[in-house]
Amino acid sequence: MTSNLGAEHLLSGLMDKCSMQVARDRVMQEVRKHFRPELLNRLDEIVVYGARPIRRWLEKKVVTELSRMLIREEIDENSTVYIDAGRREVTWHIEWRRMVDLLMQPQDRRLKY
Repeated sequence: MTSNLGAEHLLSGLMDKCSMQVARDRVMQEVRKHFRPELLNRLDEIVVYGARPIRRWLEKKVVTELSRMLIREEIDENSTVYIDAGRREVTWHIEWRRMVDLLMQPQDRRLKY
């Protein structure tokens, strides 16, 4: 059984408007308003999904910043970007690969089917 009850609270938690625990508690309040205790007591576990809010957060924080880095020419196709998402911040580490290093690498000569 799935439900979107309280999904807006999860988004608030992901956008740092409140902690995820507070967001989860608000979701559970919504669930208790709509479902009778007899039903809730029969459930083994209540799992809080948040795929859409996580995707929106990734697009806002990660994809947007990578796009800006490309436009500012801080990264290019030879760059490796390491991203660490903490509770309150996202940190970036960029490694540039020089063209000389790329030319010195052995080429993969295997046939691909």
